[in-house]
Amino acid sequence: MASDNSNDTRIEAPSPQSGVAAEARIAPAELGESEIFRLNTELEEKAAELVVVSKAFVFQTEEKEKRAAELVVANKELVFQNEEKEKRAAELVVANKELVFQNEEKEKRAAELVVANKELVFQNEEKEKRAAELVVARDAADAANRAKTIFLANMSHELRTPMNGVMGMIDLVLRRATDPKQIDWLNKSKNSAQRTLNVINDIIDFSKAEADRLPLEEKNFSLNQMIDDAIAIQDIVAMAKGLNLTREIPTTFPGQLSGDAFRLRQILLNFLGNACKFSEQGTITVRVSALEQDGDSVLARFEVEDQGIGISLEQQAMLFQAFTQADGSMTRKYGGSGLGLIISKRLANLMGGDVGVASQEGQGSTFWATARLKVAKVGEVGI
Repeated sequence: MASDNSNDTRIEAPSPQSGVAAEARIAPAELGESEIFRLNTELEEKAAELVVVSKAFVFQTEEKEKRAAELVVANKELVFQNEEKEKRAAELVVANKELVFQNEEKEKRAAELVVANKELVFQNEEKEKRAAELVVARDAADAANRAKTIFLANMSHELRTPMNGVMGMIDLVLRRATDPKQIDWLNKSKNSAQRTLNVINDIIDFSKAEADRLPLEEKNFSLNQMIDDAIAIQDIVAMAKGLNLTREIPTTFPGQLSGDAFRLRQILLNFLGNACKFSEQGTITVRVSALEQDGDSVLARFEVEDQGIGISLEQQAMLFQAFTQADGSMTRKYGGSGLGLIISKRLANLMGGDVGVASQEGQGSTFWATARLKVAKVGEVGI
């Protein structure tokens, strides 16, 4: 019991808060009701103001945090943009270096082009200079060729005139000769003179062809008669060697033509002469065919086929060139100037055609020539 009384009578030192509470506890006893009501009202207003202020502070704090978050996002965006700008700047630096390199290459290439252009200009000047020199040289060569051609033509005429006189005198002597040995000598002399005259005539024709002074005539003629005349001229030589001369002309081929029969016969005589010269046996055939034909003209092909020694491919490449034969040894064995084929080629070209050969060694040759001829009107008489 004593301990309980000691607890009831213990005195504690009052704290400031306990003093205020004591005063508050005392206040109802000491203050009036109106004053208490006023104080409570003020306390409520203060509490309400504190609530408003607290809410405002909370709102401001939230706004600041929101603004801080936005600033963080904006800062990250700025950092990203700066990184992109730096990356773009680095790319621009690389691109600029590439452009600088390309410009240097272009300048280098431009310098090379300038050098190349100067070289081309120099080469063109040299070519023009060379071309001018070649023109002068060509003109000089043409003039020399013309002079040579004229000289050959004049000399050939000068040689042909006395040769005709020699042959005429041989004919006169043959008429009175009675000694067989003398007649044989005179015939050999006549044959030699005739061969010489043929060479002279070839040189004259070649000179005319070189000087473009080989005119063609335009006359109606009989194809059969022209070919028969050419065969008749070579018939004696062919018979002496045991050769047979024939001709093949299609019945559908026009019989009357218009052109230079003399020059056509000259081509055939050159082909026939070579065929007889290089054949020891067999048949020599003159063949005619039409490559093209209409109502007014015909592209005729004339062939002379033999069974002679033939010509190799290498030797064929040398044909139709002036002063050449298939083999140099042939000149010594068979004779000839090598002008007959080139003259034939020039004549065929003048008549709108060409010449050629198909041959095989040991089996014979076929020389051919083409010519564009007009078809004579019905009723017109040929040669």
